[in-house]
Amino acid sequence: MFFGHNLTYINFFFFFLSLFSLSFNTHTQHTTQTTQTTQTTQTTHTLKNRFACDLIYTAVGDILIALNPYVRLPLYTPEKVYEYSHRGTRRLPPHIFDTASRTYMGMCEYKRDYSILVSGESGAGKTEATKQVLIYLSEVAGKVLVFGLHE
Repeated sequence: MFFGHNLTYINFFFFFLSLFSLSFNTHTQHTTQTTQTTQTTQTTHTLKNRFACDLIYTAVGDILIALNPYVRLPLYTPEKVYEYSHRGTRRLPPHIFDTASRTYMGMCEYKRDYSILVSGESGAGKTEATKQVLIYLSEVAGKVLVFGLHE
């Protein structure tokens, strides 16, 4: 099954996120490792449940976890682009378009450069995720330039 194949990557991913909270005190380190294992188990369980419902995106703070379903899901329609680009203050489910939208809004509002890091194993869907980000950005930025709403 696909999910079992990426389990190592997910465990590594959450281990990496938890590195910042590790202490060199041996008692604290043991407690941190136990907590980390529990958190990883809970997160893996949550990801499995969401994946079973075709919810391939899960947000953990500013980080978006995407699991490749290896099938086409109706997640990248023009209606979804519109929904995420016109959401206002509404909170929408985690999606690659949400990451692209927040990045674009940040660039426009703060006049700063932004980066989106797409990482994963071979076959994890990095190319597809990057393609969807570029589709979203070109659609949103293109409309803004065409209608003269942005310099």
